[in-house]
Amino acid sequence: MNYAQWKPIYEQIILDLQLDKQEDIRAAKLLDELLYDNPNTHTIDFIKHLIYKQEVVIFGAGPSLEFSIQKHQKIIKNTTRIAADGATSTTSAT
Repeated sequence: MNYAQWKPIYEQIILDLQLDKQEDIRAAKLLDELLYDNPNTHTIDFIKHLIYKQEVVIFGAGPSLEFSIQKHQKIIKNTTRIAADGATSTTSAT
C-alpha cells in the first residue's frame, strides 16, 4: 500500500465514521499484536493472500455505520467486505 495515496481516503473515513484517530491507530496496533500472538488466528500473510489486489472495505461498529454504508453504496458494492464486532449484524452491509 502506498500511504501517500491511502492517507486522504483514511482521513475521510475517520471523518465519515466520526472516529477518534488515535484510538483507531491504537486498535490497529492491538489487532496486529493479537494476530501475531494468537496461534489460532490466520497469519497476516494468509489474509494478505486472500485480499491481494482486491478493493477492500472494512466495517467497524459505530453510530454512523448505517449512514456511511448508504452514502457510499456505489463504492462498497463491488468490493471485498470485512466486518468486525457489531458491524457484522448491520443489515445494509449485506
